[in-house]
Amino acid sequence: DDSWLEEIRRNLPELPADRKRRFIRDYALRESDAEILINTVELADFFEEGVSEHPDSRAVSAWITGDFLHLLKEEKISISESKLKPENLGRMLKLMDEGIINGKIAKEVFREMFLTGEMPEQVIEKKDLRQITDRTFLEAVILRKIKDNQELVEEIRSGKEKALAFLVGQVMKETRGRANPELVNSILEEKINE
Repeated sequence: DDSWLEEIRRNLPELPADRKRRFIRDYALRESDAEILINTVELADFFEEGVSEHPDSRAVSAWITGDFLHLLKEEKISISESKLKPENLGRMLKLMDEGIINGKIAKEVFREMFLTGEMPEQVIEKKDLRQITDRTFLEAVILRKIKDNQELVEEIRSGKEKALAFLVGQVMKETRGRANPELVNSILEEKINE
């Protein structure tokens, strides 16, 4: 009868098509990302747990549909076998927001969290991955790079942007990718224009 049918409807789990629509509506996801995330209940749940820790749903989605799925495939394991916790993904994104780590470092932190199950703060501490924002230290590195690359400096002054990118790359290489890229760009432009 109708009351029995209504009882069954109320107790049904959210169907994939409904969840996809909700992800697009509530989390402002692209349809293609929502489609990937609802592929399994576990993946959709992982996403929602990650968003509960960090509200940038698109960033959470990007890490899950990109790095997370790639590592699952690479390691030939299922979501339930993964050591990575969705709340640790959210914590890592907060550390990026706070400038503790940059995007390049985050890739390394994410992989280590995936392999070990450690919290992002533990990985950063253990591997000494904290982003370098010490202006004095970065200025010293940048001044050495400017001194060693005078031809490039002249190219930059004449408007060649690729030369600036190369110098930024040299600073990032010397700091093992830990320098704050925005600060490096700012200091480089400042020093080159002096």
